[in-house]
Amino acid sequence: MTIAASGFSDVHVFKLALSDSVGETQFFVTAVAEASSLLKPEQRLMALSKEHKYDFRKTVVSASTLDFFVNSKVLTVLTGLIF
Repeated sequence: MTIAASGFSDVHVFKLALSDSVGETQFFVTAVAEASSLLKPEQRLMALSKEHKYDFRKTVVSASTLDFFVNSKVLTVLTGLIF
C-alpha cells in the first residue's frame, strides 16, 4: 500500500536516513527489509539464518540528523509563507 492509498494525505516520504551526522553514509540492505539498517547485521544473525536472510549488500545513502532535517523543513515552510 502506498502512502497516498492509505488515506493519510498529510504524510510525506523522504529518501533520507536519520543518523548522528549529516552527509552520505553506508546502508546495509538485507533480504529482510525490516532488518536493513545503518548498522551492520550481527555476524551471529547471519550465521543462524539458513536462508541467508541477513546477508547484506552495502549502498550509500543520504543521511541527516533529525534536528537538521526538521530545521530545514521549517525554514522551507517559513520561506514559502514570507515570499
